[in-house]
Amino acid sequence: MANGGLYWKEQRREMYRTRTSRAANTPYGQRVYSYLFSTYVQYFVKHGITYQNETIDVGVDCFDRAVTIDEKELGGNDSNCSGELFLRLVIEFWLEGLNKALTTNQSIQRFRNVRSSSSSNVAQPTMSDALELSKPLEYPSTPPPQPLQSSIISLVRHLISDPSLRNLIEKASGLVQTRQVKEREGVSVGNSEMAWCLTPALTAMQPSLLNYIRQGLSCGPIHDRSSSFYTALDTWLAYLEPWNYKRSQGSGSSMGNISSRLRNVAASKSNHPVERRPVLVAPKSSAPSTYSSNWEAYVCANAHFYTVPLAIFLKRARELDFTNQGNKMEYKRSFILVQRVLRVYSRKIVSTINVLLNKRADVLSTALFAKHCTNLLEFCPPLTWKLSDCQVCATNLLEEVYSQHQKRKEAMDLFDRLEEKLESVFSGIGSNEDVALGKVLDQVRSIVNLPLDYRVMPDQQSRRHSNGSRLLRLFGLGNQDITEIEDVMAPDRDSKGLLSDRGRRQIYCGSVKCNPLDVRYIGDPLLSRTKSYEIPLLVDLAIYASHYLNKRLGFVPATASGDDDLTQHIHEMELYQNTSFRINLRFLADIRFMIVPAAFYAASFVRSCVVALFG
Repeated sequence: MANGGLYWKEQRREMYRTRTSRAANTPYGQRVYSYLFSTYVQYFVKHGITYQNETIDVGVDCFDRAVTIDEKELGGNDSNCSGELFLRLVIEFWLEGLNKALTTNQSIQRFRNVRSSSSSNVAQPTMSDALELSKPLEYPSTPPPQPLQSSIISLVRHLISDPSLRNLIEKASGLVQTRQVKEREGVSVGNSEMAWCLTPALTAMQPSLLNYIRQGLSCGPIHDRSSSFYTALDTWLAYLEPWNYKRSQGSGSSMGNISSRLRNVAASKSNHPVERRPVLVAPKSSAPSTYSSNWEAYVCANAHFYTVPLAIFLKRARELDFTNQGNKMEYKRSFILVQRVLRVYSRKIVSTINVLLNKRADVLSTALFAKHCTNLLEFCPPLTWKLSDCQVCATNLLEEVYSQHQKRKEAMDLFDRLEEKLESVFSGIGSNEDVALGKVLDQVRSIVNLPLDYRVMPDQQSRRHSNGSRLLRLFGLGNQDITEIEDVMAPDRDSKGLLSDRGRRQIYCGSVKCNPLDVRYIGDPLLSRTKSYEIPLLVDLAIYASHYLNKRLGFVPATASGDDDLTQHIHEMELYQNTSFRINLRFLADIRFMIVPAAFYAASFVRSCVVALFG
């Protein structure tokens, strides 16, 4: 118990330090603005209002129709006019703002006009064309200021965490599942009416929120972490998973316990009742979705939120930086972003969406989906769209991620391989990156219905190592032939690794295909650019010392020269290929190699100090 008390104290201290650091990094004016907006939201859009199910419906008059239990007992229909006015103002000035969204018919007409100028045969747009159809009337768009984007996220989180929404969804999902069981058993059920299952606030925000997410994902800069792309992405992911908000009942996570205690203390000090709010359990990027059948009605009532933004993201995700150039963390950040999106789409969610889009759902689910389409008004996407339309975009993204991953693995030196080996040994599940890539492939295969035998990049390459063993090459003492890759599906290349005339004819005829992994470095590896893990000064010294020793020992006959950079690199590569053995001291410039002598120096220094003091 004592250890448990110390543990919770440390947890509270860590949480306090985290909140303090975040507050210190946020400007004071923005903190005041966020606090005022949160109080307005809690006042105008209250939680826990119980509505009469038969009075909730879609449309612009959703607030006027909705009647609460208290209003029915009083015999009146006094709707929350101030709350509706607050939401209408947010929709008008924040979600829509200066960007006028095109209707579906206008977007399709613009799509056909653009395509007809380059081709006489224009096909009907599919879900893979959602990026082009989501552009606003005036491009580039003008997103709301950053404080407003943060306020929109907090508003969406407040709406989806409403216990009233959970109660409506669970009741509607129960009716849907009961109807599905009866239909499977062959029992005839006459009633096909289904009440709407979203609160009036969410119903009113649906069309504008979908346009806001679509425009943010399609127009926001993807290489700027503070752009509208990432705020729209966070808003979208929060809206997709309302089941991440758990009821705070005094047990469960430590965050829920602390929040409950603080609110109980506030309630004891005040005469006003303090509600117990749901607690957000933020999932990790690699954690599976916690979706259950209790939320099936929510997916049916928001089906287009699960399809159209996904199609936009799959096409734009190729713009993410998956390379290993410069900052080594960019690959991990981009890959985690892809994981955050794909983890939402569990097999149950994908099955529910496919049943709806393929018109094979039960009557009640179809009724909810029809109300959802009606509520989106003229912005409802075409009903012929399917998730399988995004197969090309999904496979392009997978090829980009896999090719960059393979390049990173091939560029790994001795230290990187040792680090990966130790990580796989301690984790006990092999290479973590390979396991994560396998999960992403399974998720994409399930979402866009790829064949079970689909492989991103078939392993058709057989490598042979020549002119020195692997150990010598790791330390730069051996040689590796650039043309050591044999692939029956690869185009023909000459001894320099360039495409030959026969290879060009093969590509033109379509008999072979190019592989991104076939792209090799042209030049001498000894003279390549300075890596991020190398010390520039030591790189110059190592190159100079290697040239001096090779020249003195007669390993390298001459220095390459050319009219331009490409010709010089080709000559350097020819000399490198024709050299059977040489000395390469480039590994001495690796900063990780300096750890070993630094450790020995530190140990000898400590030993000398100990001898001087006690010897």
